[in-house]
Amino acid sequence: MDRILSPRRTRYEPHREVSLRLTLGPLSQGSTDPTIQRDASGFWLTMTTASGTASLHLTARAGGVDAAAWGDGAEHAIAGVPALLGADDDDTGFDPSRHPLVAELHRRTPGLRLTRAARILPFLIPTVLAQKVTAIEAKRAWRELVRRHGEPAPGPVPLGMRVAPSAAVWRRVPFTSSHIASACGSGTSSAVTIHGPTGPKVSQPLPLSQVPPRSSWYSRSETSLTTQ
Repeated sequence: MDRILSPRRTRYEPHREVSLRLTLGPLSQGSTDPTIQRDASGFWLTMTTASGTASLHLTARAGGVDAAAWGDGAEHAIAGVPALLGADDDDTGFDPSRHPLVAELHRRTPGLRLTRAARILPFLIPTVLAQKVTAIEAKRAWRELVRRHGEPAPGPVPLGMRVAPSAAVWRRVPFTSSHIASACGSGTSSAVTIHGPTGPKVSQPLPLSQVPPRSSWYSRSETSLTTQ
């Protein structure tokens, strides 16, 4: 109970500027992502660690970032803050002056660091969804799937935040056209509701013999363009 009510805290002082918005923004599936939220105080992230679930709050301060974490996985979340904020982003040999566009982007984004989140599924699943539906529908599906199958986030998180399902839970989620369509809502594109494939669960590999012929890929693409 103490790990849930009393946060673990640390202060990360990088040797170079770090922008929370630029570094953590790419991890979010839009403003309604229940696993990553941004408010006036900073960034909130939820996660599953080897020790359990955790909520992590990051606040940019002069010269560093203050971090607080709640939940059974709080210690793991705190330990991962440096890597999350780009401590392992080694830009040795990177010379932006070799191209004017790269040089200009580098000048505009001095606090951008390449993050390392130490987990795959919370970012892999939205990518898979985006291969089946439009970007807007994929974000909506991710939000609904996390709300249905995820866990409440520990700590004083913003309203509605959840922890993404674990691998064991994802294995029980049927990634079929109808299931994704249900998560997306009534506006789901015809490419999924009519022509999308009904595949096996993610825990079951798809034999090469069951891969649809290339001709069917083209027909699905053409149909989705004409019927959406």
